[in-house]
Amino acid sequence: RWEDLEMVVRTLSQLPVVTLVATSGRGNINPVPNHVYVADYLPGMETCKKADLVICNGGSGIVHQALSAGVPVIGIAANMDQMSVMASVVKKRAGRRIPAGTLSEAKWKNVIDDLLTSTEFRAKAQALSQVMGRTNSALAFREILEQTIITKLSVGRGTPEADLSHRTSGSPTFL
Repeated sequence: RWEDLEMVVRTLSQLPVVTLVATSGRGNINPVPNHVYVADYLPGMETCKKADLVICNGGSGIVHQALSAGVPVIGIAANMDQMSVMASVVKKRAGRRIPAGTLSEAKWKNVIDDLLTSTEFRAKAQALSQVMGRTNSALAFREILEQTIITKLSVGRGTPEADLSHRTSGSPTFL
């Protein structure tokens, strides 16, 4: 929600922080307060590496970038995917989920101050960053996918080996 973004920007403009805002080309912030820089798009990973806090929509892409950089996240979740992603972040104590449209400027200031000053959120985000750095995501995804396919084939039509015997390539076929 654009109203949430504007409220967060107003709140951040009152704090002693530099704020970078990516609008995804969806609108303009007027007036642009001091210490606030607005662009249609920003290089996500590079920006996250320099940030103390990421405030976003809670989508998996930017959350992954922030946590990979060891930065806590406030996700302004507006749909089930964002809520689900941020539920995992909250469970790991690496950030907070705020349902879209639920906070006043005063409450936003409290939430932002909490995440900027808390050592726990940063420590948890940094711990996740270390785990993410050691994890081969492509291999993990492939293993989950293969296990899912084998389980489905085992339940549905006999042994996985028999069902896969006609295949000549090593890549899965999706139907």
